[in-house]
Parts: sequence; C-alpha cells; structure tokens
Amino acid sequence: MNEDSEFRLSDSVILKIESEADKYPARKAAVKSALRYAQAEHGWISKDIVAALARLLDLEPIEVFEVATFYDMFYTSPVGRHPIRVCTNVSCLLRGSTGIANRLREDLAIDFGETSSDGRFTLLEAECLGACGGAPMMIIGDDYHEDLRLENLGTHMVHVCQLSQLFVVSPLRINQQVNLLLQLHIVSKQFFATLFSLRTRRP
Repeated sequence: MNEDSEFRLSDSVILKIESEADKYPARKAAVKSALRYAQAEHGWISKDIVAALARLLDLEPIEVFEVATFYDMFYTSPVGRHPIRVCTNVSCLLRGSTGIANRLREDLAIDFGETSSDGRFTLLEAECLGACGGAPMMIIGDDYHEDLRLENLGTHMVHVCQLSQLFVVSPLRINQQVNLLLQLHIVSKQFFATLFSLRTRRP
C-alpha cells in the first residue's frame, strides 16, 4: 500500500490523540486513549486503524493491537451500533445473569457474539465490568444498567427504548408491559379517588 492510499484518521481524532500524548513522557502511554477515540468515531478497531494509530504514535502495529485485544471494551471486529455487554462473572452469575442473558437472546433474537439483522445490536458476554455491587448488570454502549431482574427487565427495556430507542422488544413483551402499566394506572386512579373522597367527606 502506498502512502497516498493509507488509511487516515480524521483531524479531530488526531488532535485528541496528540493532546493526550502530550501528557506523557512516552507516546505509547496514549495508546488506550487513542483506541477509545478511534473506536468512538468508527465503531470498531480495524487493522487499518491499528496501523494508523501505530504510525501516529511511532509504535509497531503489534504494540497497538495487543492493547486493543487485552481490553474487552475495544472491538476488533464489526459490531452493531449499540453493543450490549452482559456480565457473566461470579457475582453476576450467582445473582441471575444467566436468566438475563437468555431473556436478551429471546427478545433480540441473537446469541452471544451475534449482531441483529438490522445492524443495531450486538450481544456480548463480558468477564467482569467492575460493578459487582450492582449485580447482575450489563452495559449498553457506555451506559451501566445494574440490579437487573427478570421480572422487571421487560419494563426496563421498554423504558430504555422510549428514552434512547436502543431496544427492539418483542410484541408479546410490549403487550405484557402495556397491560401492567394500564393496571397500575387504574389502581392509582382508584386510590386517589378514594383518598379525595375521604378528605372531602364531611364529619
């Protein structure tokens, strides 16, 4: 590959990496940040990106690649726009992560390591995400979702979908949650009607 056809990082990414590299006596110390900036722009770390980062930081490609493959936050193969990482380590496993993972498989119709047909979601198994106190948990993109439970996962997914359109929930699951919300609404109206009646009733 000649120099003119080499993959080039965007100017904004280069500026961020240079700013980070200036903080350290050795440019190699900026590799992790450089990978993060590049992935934020491109979605994953390709061989071309590894080579470009190596040139920018005056390193060998293997020095960049070994960092990219050490941390599971970096993706060295294409992923969906919204990667979902489910922790299956001991703390999460003991508190029901298997059930959480199975529910996500069902609702998203994909298995670990697979991407949905519309390219929006990739389901990944994570060894540990550093939030044992909130087990079981998962990360959607860069956002932590902790204290997950099977009985409220559907509600949680619908809520997330409404806020950021991250999830595609099965029609059955949506109907179940809509029915639950309607029931809660009816009970709430009855409660406040009774409370108002008691407060306005004359002695």
